[in-house]
Amino acid sequence: MKRFMQTEHLRWNAERIIAGYKEGEVRDPVYKIHPHIRPYCELSKEVLMNDQRVIDALPKLVQMAGYEIVELQSV
Repeated sequence: MKRFMQTEHLRWNAERIIAGYKEGEVRDPVYKIHPHIRPYCELSKEVLMNDQRVIDALPKLVQMAGYEIVELQSV
């Protein structure tokens, strides 16, 4: 679970950085500043819960799209 959460945070960071956002203490959409653009290990528990909610919702979203998540078997 933690690995998925870290990956989700990296994805979110990349999305914001591509959009021109920078890390800063106070969120400001006009100047594109966001306090959560930082390494995963520096995030508060509250922010980590946001990443966990996204990961928790993935199976349902995948199912709604007509797919399923399966564990790959090693060959």
